[in-house]
Amino acid sequence: MTAGRATDWRRYRLVGRAGSRPGGQLCSPQNGEITAGLFQWYVLVEANSNYGSDSYGELKKKHHVEGDRSAALSHAEEICRTWCPSQWEPEESGRTVFQTSETSWLVEVTDEWWSEYSGAIRTSEGHFRVTVARLVHAKETPPAHPPEKPEKKAGVIRRAFGGGR
Repeated sequence: MTAGRATDWRRYRLVGRAGSRPGGQLCSPQNGEITAGLFQWYVLVEANSNYGSDSYGELKKKHHVEGDRSAALSHAEEICRTWCPSQWEPEESGRTVFQTSETSWLVEVTDEWWSEYSGAIRTSEGHFRVTVARLVHAKETPPAHPPEKPEKKAGVIRRAFGGGR
């Protein structure tokens, strides 16, 4: 760590009970930004959403994990085995889990059903990604305020009769 970075870290103050939870949050009083400690672990679940011909990834779940990296990895593996997007039933779906790196997985889910309309078996496929991540920065959303109402000006007639002062 360079001397400049050490100086930057001294500007922050600890928020909450220091030492009561590993990875307490560090906060810059100037702008409300939070720089997390080393032990804030999350499991993120991203699933594809399809609307017409458009498909995009969407963050569906953000699980905070109490504990260390290995606890987050265990929790992620459990999610890979049990979680399904809202339209899927875990008990009624097939599942294939691919570990794409040490901290991420791609899960493919499949479902079959009998279609009365076509008189044949139909199959649906979907997938989602599970990733273990360490929180390194967060900034709270500033509160919204209603727009200020412009000051009412007296109309021409009111000003003509001296009421616009």
